[in-house]
Amino acid sequence: MTKKVIVDIDNTLWHFCDALYEELRKINKNFPAYDYWTHWDIWEGYCTEVEFYNAVNAIHLKQHHDNYLPYPEARDFLSNLKDNGYHITIASHRSPDYKKQTEIWLDKHGLVYDELHLSYQKTQLFNESTDVVVDDSPHVLEEAVKKGIMATGLLFPWNRDYHDNGFMLFNSLKEILKYILDRNLDRYGGKPMEIKVEKPTQQYLEERKVSSWAIWEKEVSRFDWYYDATEECYLLEGDVVVETKDGIKVQFGKGDFVTFPEGLSCVWDIKKPVKKHYNFR
Repeated sequence: MTKKVIVDIDNTLWHFCDALYEELRKINKNFPAYDYWTHWDIWEGYCTEVEFYNAVNAIHLKQHHDNYLPYPEARDFLSNLKDNGYHITIASHRSPDYKKQTEIWLDKHGLVYDELHLSYQKTQLFNESTDVVVDDSPHVLEEAVKKGIMATGLLFPWNRDYHDNGFMLFNSLKEILKYILDRNLDRYGGKPMEIKVEKPTQQYLEERKVSSWAIWEKEVSRFDWYYDATEECYLLEGDVVVETKDGIKVQFGKGDFVTFPEGLSCVWDIKKPVKKHYNFR
């Protein structure tokens, strides 16, 4: 079953508040740093609302600027959601006029997604098929909670006082990812996926006709992997440590018969070059 997540951009995938502070300082050099942005109408007393949103638009207009970098965890955050079966809609409170700049930025930084939605009414996307909303706006998160949707985001001064309103706030995307995956595990009654390592007999290998399976070879390396089908393999050479998203490490090597379950997300750490027979089922 496909799971759906709606992910914000500003102050979720990148530190938008730093860029906004720089723009606002051009309007009023006395504009306070974002540590003091404890309410939503932060422009009051420092600039007009029109000037404030012109500053926001100026940033979105040049979203693809080389200085506008995503959070270091953003790429892995989205990739792990995708690997765990989530359909990702990137939804940002900005004009559709900035779609091209936004697409360039997402693609340039390897931020995976399935759909991009730019509007000033992102909550219109919230329905019974939405599983998770990730955003920094307390008002957006409250709307998600009202519809029975899991809501979470990064902790900031402007949302800190709302943390008891049915959603969870964290200090990093890594913590948010763990929260989402753990809640998903509880929701669907799952349990950590197990990698099975066995020492097969020659008779078993002959009965399974393992020698006729395709061969895969790989040099010493480290990479993420997701199994969209169950894989069985028999190692002819190599030494490998695989770590699952649950932090479980499994080591195997030459002569081992290994089964990886469908839906498993993990990291392969190849210590010695691998050569294996493999089969998907």
